[in-house]
Amino acid sequence: MNNHAGFESGGSGPSARNAHMLGSAVALRGWFGKDRWAATIRGEVVSNPSRYVAQFPPPGFAQGGGESFRVWGLTATTEYFVTDFFTLRAEVLHRRANVPFFAGAGGTTSPDGFADTATTSFVPDVVKSQTLGILAANFRL
Repeated sequence: MNNHAGFESGGSGPSARNAHMLGSAVALRGWFGKDRWAATIRGEVVSNPSRYVAQFPPPGFAQGGGESFRVWGLTATTEYFVTDFFTLRAEVLHRRANVPFFAGAGGTTSPDGFADTATTSFVPDVVKSQTLGILAANFRL
């Protein structure tokens, strides 16, 4: 289990009561096949009313105002340890937010490649949920 809590205050921004972050994650990992295989499931939740924690917010995601920002996610991971220095990993991740936050199929950058270009026809595509499939090869030196 992993927990996080924090707040910010001062200046003309919201008070610590409204500008806090709370998050928790729980993971369960099992080892198989003489410790060559591992499987992990993880669940997580985050609440950030003022949205100040969103490091790279998508266009239109106003920090410091609007509806409170809440996210939850589930992850399933399978790993095969080929050697002590080389691992293959397959992972499926699903995340959901109460407000549009994740990049949709239409993307979040304008046709010229910049997120903040003023155009009259481009609208960033942000959605409330995201599902990713990830394949990785990890090397340790």
